[in-house]
Amino acid sequence: MTVLVVVLDNDLRALIKRILEASGCRVLVAANETEAFALAGSAQIDLLLTEATPSIHGPAIAERLRARTPVLPVLYVTDHPGLGDLDGEKILEKPFSRQDLTRAIAAVRPEQPES
Repeated sequence: MTVLVVVLDNDLRALIKRILEASGCRVLVAANETEAFALAGSAQIDLLLTEATPSIHGPAIAERLRARTPVLPVLYVTDHPGLGDLDGEKILEKPFSRQDLTRAIAAVRPEQPES
């Protein structure tokens, strides 16, 4: 599974990347929308993990990527409690643990066929 991570903070982005790679994911990282769209243009994205903050507008990123992949699962990361529903999307509030992140990923990703 290829995960596009769009997170402003370098340390958090690196931590998420390490956690996801340890669980077997291919991880593409971006610090902003421009980088995210460039990466998405050259790879098939299976999951978008993005911030929903004033600096990174995750819903706009998701909308644009879903024009290409309509069923793209999205996980929003935020430090704004009570952010709201975001159209039924899964929200993971910071701070979070490794287990919180892996559970949230499992909750949003499509069922994987047995090999």
